[in-house]
Amino acid sequence: MLDDVVLDDADALVDRDRHQVLWTTAEAGAQVRLGRAGLDDTMLDRVLADGRPRAVVVAGVGVAALAADIAVAVFGPLLPAPVVAVAGHQLPGWVGPVDLVVVTSVTGDATEPVLLAAEAARRGARTVVVAPPRTPLAEQVRSARGGVLLQIPEPSEASRAHLWSLLVPLVSTLECVAAQIVSTQIWELAADVLDARAASYGPAVSTADNLAKELALELAPAVPVVWGSGSVGGVAAGRAVAQFAGYARLPAVGGRLPHAARTQLPLLDGPLAAADDAEDLFRDRVADPDGQRQIRLLLLRDTDETEVVSQWADAVATLAEQRRLGGRTVRAEGDHPVMRLASILPLVDFAAAYAALAVGVDPGARAFPALGYGG
Repeated sequence: MLDDVVLDDADALVDRDRHQVLWTTAEAGAQVRLGRAGLDDTMLDRVLADGRPRAVVVAGVGVAALAADIAVAVFGPLLPAPVVAVAGHQLPGWVGPVDLVVVTSVTGDATEPVLLAAEAARRGARTVVVAPPRTPLAEQVRSARGGVLLQIPEPSEASRAHLWSLLVPLVSTLECVAAQIVSTQIWELAADVLDARAASYGPAVSTADNLAKELALELAPAVPVVWGSGSVGGVAAGRAVAQFAGYARLPAVGGRLPHAARTQLPLLDGPLAAADDAEDLFRDRVADPDGQRQIRLLLLRDTDETEVVSQWADAVATLAEQRRLGGRTVRAEGDHPVMRLASILPLVDFAAAYAALAVGVDPGARAFPALGYGG
């Protein structure tokens, strides 16, 4: 049952959030500052000891897979070499000594990254690992000839909230391949934006003034369809799907426009689309949570939309309104991609955590820990 009252009880939220997901999410700005302060330029200089690589492979699982997706979608177009993301345990067959493999992991103990780092070393590829120091992944790169370890702090129990700890060293590694992608000033401004979002979405801010809590109450009893536009909106949509599953144990569908609309648009005309009858339209989903879940559209829009993408986003927003799906549009803010990521990702993270707490789930608890996941 959806407990909307708990979202306005800051003490109750803290008690339910036993793994401190909200607290760790609010530390994203600090993750950026610590990441910048902890960079070892001498280690990064070793990446180019043999010249620029032919191609870059960025690999990881769980939250590290999102970091890889961001590297490809947001920063890949800025690089002179192709950038490929891998979310598994096998490298592409063409990877060899002239390529750079960057393996990232928040925890450093997932199986797939360790296998990838070992395979990269076997093929003679230049290998950079971003991971905590006392972990199997760190030990793997230390044992490899010419491997580079960029250390990050040991994560808290809320490992899914440590995305920015990975992004800073990952982007800095990509800058070894090209000119500066993100200036020091941009990183500082992004950290400030993350701090401001954390203050706006914090537990003490009432639901009426807290967009993350409002979004949680809208999406928790629904089946969210999260479509993103542009490079930032696309990765934010992927983050939303992953966070609602990982934090709240709730299913969601997502993708990047226009491909997502071309493949998933029939959902807006399916059995989970809002019915036309007045009884369903005016049902109180908090007081009556047992009604059939309905689709609710969330559009995460970037500022770098092409004309085609913009037309699709406008069209699906209009369609959602016509079908009374209760859709919402959130727009990223800022000129630089890092600023836009900082403006929109905290909303997704906080909303998913609040949705979990509202349905009685501890967002930091690991489901099926024996199987292992996260990364």
